Amino acid sequence: MRCSKFRFLMSGSVGVLVILTGVALASTTVEKINPDIPRFGQWDFAPQRIWKVTEVQGQPFEIPAELRVANDGTLFLRDFPRDLSYIFTSDGSFVRAVAPSGDQPGELNRYLNCFPGVEQMAIAAMDALHFFNLQGDFLEAAPNNIFARFPGVFLTDREFLSSPGPLTAGPSGSMEITRVDLDAGQSEVFATVSTQGAPEPRADGMMLNIRGLTPAIEMACDHDRERVYFGRNDRYAIRVADLNGKLKMVFGIERELERVTPEAKRAHFEDMNLPPEQLQELVASFPDDLTFFRRIQVVGDLILVTTTTGISRQPTGVQIDIFSLAGEYLYRAPIQFDDSEHIFGGADNLVVHGNSFFVSLEDSAGDKSVARYRIKLPDLGDGEAD
Repeated sequence: MRCSKFRFLMSGSVGVLVILTGVALASTTVEKINPDIPRFGQWDFAPQRIWKVTEVQGQPFEIPAELRVANDGTLFLRDFPRDLSYIFTSDGSFVRAVAPSGDQPGELNRYLNCFPGVEQMAIAAMDALHFFNLQGDFLEAAPNNIFARFPGVFLTDREFLSSPGPLTAGPSGSMEITRVDLDAGQSEVFATVSTQGAPEPRADGMMLNIRGLTPAIEMACDHDRERVYFGRNDRYAIRVADLNGKLKMVFGIERELERVTPEAKRAHFEDMNLPPEQLQELVASFPDDLTFFRRIQVVGDLILVTTTTGISRQPTGVQIDIFSLAGEYLYRAPIQFDDSEHIFGGADNLVVHGNSFFVSLEDSAGDKSVARYRIKLPDLGDGEAD
C-alpha cells in the first residue's frame, strides 16, 4: 500500500470554505471526513439464505450477471449466452424472460446494460433505452446514445444523471455530470467533477471501464429523501446533493490507496487470449491502484459503500463500509462465502436491498445459481446497533 495523494482540509467545524477536488463547497455544506477507524468496529450481517435458483424453465444458468433490484425487490438479471433478461419476484419466483435480440418492439440490437428506475427498468442498447414495467411488459424505447449519455442513476422513471464514463485528464481539468430529461429532450449540468490526478487518455482512444480499477463516477439516489450521492471512486469523498444538484454534505474516509499488482491485472484479462505484447500493453495502460469503492447504496437510515478489495472475477466475498445518514463511519462489514462457492462474475454481482442481498454464485463444480440472503442491519434507534 502507499499513501494516497488525496488529503482533506479539515476545520473541525461546519461553515468554512474548503476546496475539495476542485469544487468550492458552500458555507452551509456539512463535511464529515472520518479516520479509517469505524466507531463501533466490525459488523456481522449474519446472512441466512432465503432462496436459491439454479435454472429457468428447465435450463440451468450459463452466465447470470448484471443483477439489478427494483425498489420493490423485483430482480432483473442477464444470462448472456441465452441473450435474455430474466425477471424474478422478491421471493424467487420466475416472472418472465424479456429483451431478446431483434428489431421488434421490446427487442434489442445489442444488450449493453440495465438500470433500475423508480417503478420501471430501463434496458439499454447502443441507440435506445428500452423501458419495461416490473412485470416485464414492454412500455417504450426512448432514443439514447449510451456512449454519449450513460445513465449513472435514474432520478425518476424519465430522468437520469449521465456520468462521464472513465475519468481521464483533459485540458479543462473537469468533467460534467448532466441531468437528462427524456420527455423534454433536454440536458443540463447537474455537477462538475475535477479530473485532477486522473489517468491520461489512451493513445488508441479506447475507453475501457474495469470495475474496481478504472477511475469513474459512482452514483446512487435516495428517492424517498430526494438525495443524490456521487463521487469519484478513486477519491473517498462522497458528495450528497438534492435533486437539483445543490450540495448538502461531503463525507468519506481518510484511507490509503491499495496497489494492484501487474499479475492481478494480467489474470483479469487472461480470458481475452491476447498476444503477449498486446496483453502487456493493456496491463500497463491501467492504473496501479485499486479504486476506493465500487457501489454506493442507501438502505433505510444507513449508507452502504461497497469497497474495492481486488479485481478478481471470482471473489469469495465483499467488504462494506457502513455510515449514518450524517456521514459518520460506523462499521466495517464483510460478507464472506465458504470454500464451496464464490461470487460469480465479480463483486458487483452482489447487491444489497433492504434487509437482504441478492447474489450470483458459482460452486466448485462450476454450476451457477442466483440466491437471496437475509441479513441483519445495525439499528441506530438508540445510537448504537443491537
